[in-house]
Amino acid sequence: SIGLGNPGDEMVARCHEREIRVMAMVTSVKDARAVAAAGVDIIVAQGTEAGGHRSNWTEAVEEAGTMVIVPRIADAVDRPIVAAGGIVDGRGLVAVLALGAAGVMLGTRFIATRESIAPPFFKQSVLAAGAGDTIVSRAFTGLPMRTLRNQFASDYGDAPVLPAMLQSNAAEDIFKAAAARGDARYFPMPAGESAGLIDDLPPAADVVRRIAVEASAAVRGFTAVFDPQA
Repeated sequence: SIGLGNPGDEMVARCHEREIRVMAMVTSVKDARAVAAAGVDIIVAQGTEAGGHRSNWTEAVEEAGTMVIVPRIADAVDRPIVAAGGIVDGRGLVAVLALGAAGVMLGTRFIATRESIAPPFFKQSVLAAGAGDTIVSRAFTGLPMRTLRNQFASDYGDAPVLPAMLQSNAAEDIFKAAAARGDARYFPMPAGESAGLIDDLPPAADVVRRIAVEASAAVRGFTAVFDPQA
């Protein structure tokens, strides 16, 4: 699974020789076509709501939400599409399936689970966040990353940044010290806008079961709307 960049046809071919399927995340139709040409098996369409690094590399960050980027990419390439960004429940699953996705990738929802290795203060920050409490910043790693808004992002958001990933090395001591004292103000907390929809810390298995139940209920509800005789 590639989250940043195009794996290229040589790497994809080597994986296929070993019967390994390759999945790449993109934020634009242009990048989707590039990874499809490289032979990847699955494409993750990342909406701007998604937490973590923006998975773009051939152009500026494309500000397209999941509801727009998923059908655009689904219409442009002949690959299974996995939707990422803003999805936390069965309603979101059904919505992106209707848009042409074959599945979903959830990140922020699983940060806020009992099994997550995220520090407790990170989990609590997700629970406390609203939909407007995230920003896209280069301050943490040098690359555009959607993260929970905190003091570090505010202090260094407009400062010059080092090349990609060197930025995180330069700030490593700050992050480690913040983790040691449980200080969310100076710790990187990549998370999406969907944090505003999360208010509990269930087991991960319960999240999966809940999504399946909610999705089934949503589909039944739509069936009743469009076919009252069903």
